[in-house]
Amino acid sequence: MKNGDLVMLEGTSRHGKQRIDLHGNPWTIEAQGTFNGTKAVRMKSHSESFNLGQGRKMHDLRWVFLKDDPNFRVICTEDTLANILNENIPTDWTLS
Repeated sequence: MKNGDLVMLEGTSRHGKQRIDLHGNPWTIEAQGTFNGTKAVRMKSHSESFNLGQGRKMHDLRWVFLKDDPNFRVICTEDTLANILNENIPTDWTLS
């Protein structure tokens, strides 16, 4: 997995489904790190869909856990998943 890889998000909770309805797919991997003490990836929406007011918009950013995310299922390419597995990162991401 590397910054710039594209993935698809599927909402698994009401919150996740609302985020997909608002911001769509695909999402770009922006950074790897931790969120609330759990390994996660920061994602950026493809479209500028986050409303700042007065007609201005920006990309939505959000953290998605590599495993057991409560709001999203991540669907990625074979190359992205292979990179994650080669780095021995535990994940429940799936292939597209």
